[in-house]
Amino acid sequence: MTRLKKNNYLSARNFLTDNELAALGLVVSGSAQLEDTIDLLIQSLAKLREQQFEVLVGGKMIGNKLNILKDLGLLKLKSQKKQQAFTDLINNLSALNAERNTAVHGRWGPEGGMTFSMLASLLEGKALNKLGEATHKKGRGKVLKLKSQRLDDLALRIDQGCHDLYGFWKDNWLKQSVKRSLRRSTKL
Repeated sequence: MTRLKKNNYLSARNFLTDNELAALGLVVSGSAQLEDTIDLLIQSLAKLREQQFEVLVGGKMIGNKLNILKDLGLLKLKSQKKQQAFTDLINNLSALNAERNTAVHGRWGPEGGMTFSMLASLLEGKALNKLGEATHKKGRGKVLKLKSQRLDDLALRIDQGCHDLYGFWKDNWLKQSVKRSLRRSTKL
């Protein structure tokens, strides 16, 4: 259960355990690693120099970068089987990104929402014995929720998705590029 930290204001620290706060940190750091991997792949597949990449893609959000990567990847892949595997991978990463957005940009509070009695308890310095939940409002009134006990699993799935994306790139594009380079160097 959650416990009150040394404050009496609304803070994620009031609704998340130390382990959940650590897992939220892993979600954030794993997302940064995923974004770096996406950037590397876009730059590699489009054969962009660093400055070119920054001008064209640099300020975009992860979701937009995933769309760009998907379009580039599908142009480069010839086999329908590989195209489908890549599409599935990108779709999984997009779903993880939506959950990440809820965890990172959502408002953390008690599961089911805050009541006046809970708020009064917080202001008095009392602990809330309720699980935490992030609520993230999207366009058209859509509200996404993420329970705090799912943070550790989300962090693991983001790390696995990053690993899978890098592995796909290595197996399908990097190895071929290395082979072409080796063939060219042996002809000299």
